[in-house]
Amino acid sequence: MGKYYFCTTAYNAEKTIRRCADSVLRQTFGGDDIVYYLCDNGSSDRTTEIIREYARSDPRVRPFFNAENDGWGPWTREYLEFRRELDDDDLLCFLDADDAYEPTFLEELLRMMREKNLDIAVCGTQMIDAASGRLLERRVLSEELLLTQPRDFAEQFSSYFVFMRPQWGKLFSGRVARSMYTQETKPEAYRHLPYGGDTLTVLSALRHAKRVGICPRALHRYYISPRSKSYQYSPQRFESDVFLHAAAKDFLSGFGEITERNHAFLALVYANALADTVNVIRNSSLTGAEKLWEYRRIAEHPVTQQSVSSLHPEIANCRCQLLSAALLASENGVEASGDLSAIFGALAPKCAPALAYDCGDLIVREPRLMSAVLADDAEALLGGLLELIRAQKYTKKYDLYAMVQALSAEKPLLWDHCDKRFLRHHGELFCAIWEGRYLEALDAMTGSLLEGAEEDARYLELYLSLAALTEQAPAFLFGKVCMARFYLRTG
Repeated sequence: MGKYYFCTTAYNAEKTIRRCADSVLRQTFGGDDIVYYLCDNGSSDRTTEIIREYARSDPRVRPFFNAENDGWGPWTREYLEFRRELDDDDLLCFLDADDAYEPTFLEELLRMMREKNLDIAVCGTQMIDAASGRLLERRVLSEELLLTQPRDFAEQFSSYFVFMRPQWGKLFSGRVARSMYTQETKPEAYRHLPYGGDTLTVLSALRHAKRVGICPRALHRYYISPRSKSYQYSPQRFESDVFLHAAAKDFLSGFGEITERNHAFLALVYANALADTVNVIRNSSLTGAEKLWEYRRIAEHPVTQQSVSSLHPEIANCRCQLLSAALLASENGVEASGDLSAIFGALAPKCAPALAYDCGDLIVREPRLMSAVLADDAEALLGGLLELIRAQKYTKKYDLYAMVQALSAEKPLLWDHCDKRFLRHHGELFCAIWEGRYLEALDAMTGSLLEGAEEDARYLELYLSLAALTEQAPAFLFGKVCMARFYLRTG
């Protein structure tokens, strides 16, 4: 019979460490065979004192202390030494200092592990609001999932990956545990990234596991707090998203060519991670210009470009969140040095030409324009701009005419008709031509001319161009007559 090793690294966790430690020490199974490595990671509050108190009262607690906060606490000498000494019969488990296990966690997962001959056993999680104690979500499967063949790790990836991102909620066999925290799982470039070490470590364990099972029971409680490290801004946060995406792809490639289904799933995971990162940046203390620079880095990255092109609703939502955050950051005349234009060019290329005119706060202020930009719908954006011009709204503060002209850059018929008078009085006609409804536009213009409307030479030139383009000879001749009358009338 082996030992059951639990590990917790705590930093300034005086308010939660007792809940965490008690949930380990009060397991219904394990008794004196539980060994609890409880590490203080350079805390400045009473965490150190509380850990010493537990060590004095319970011999199963093995305390150790880092002199300063090390994001990779498990790389301390004590962790590495005990990991090397694990026997095949031993089990290793992790728990964050602000979370907790249900009393039967060890008992239920150990039973599953023995019955199914597993290398790793995994449970579901209850997501709890730390402030109110309210249950937010239960992350569980509807039935037990077993991975017993190499192909299962690729074919079932989208079903199990969400459970593999954190270290907690798992029992690792001694054999697999010895493969964790090797030099290959600790690249120097990654040591300074703010989060994601859990996922990297678990992927390393999965490479060495032959049989893995997920129990359809939520035996772990995850307390969500805005003060946790996952919700704090770091300049390297986005690099973590990119690194983890690459790590997941590398893991999957070990089972052969990555399928289209898994590529699509990885894009979805990456997009959801980006949505969290954008939210962290938006709620940070960065200035508007600094936020825009961060959003630009995200938007222009090749992985982002490849991932957010999907029409999947959740991915589209991530793209909208990034654009919305950029627009909000550009309010109040922020000097963006082209960052906003670059973001639009990367994420809303159809609307981008019109958005190069320092108009971020206008887009935010007008729901119709905002909706068009988020959907990258140039036609809807044009309609919204023409509506504002017709109402003479914002025309003194923003160059709406130049924005319309920019949208019409590839519409040669309209390029010279973006002046104030034409756009104000003939917005519907402009839209019809912009959308390629030439015969409809020609009929409308013919009716106007037959009713005796007095139009200028540019209007008549447009009419003649439409008649020629649509090969309507009678309309072309009629236009020539109208043009002659105009010349006679104006001398």
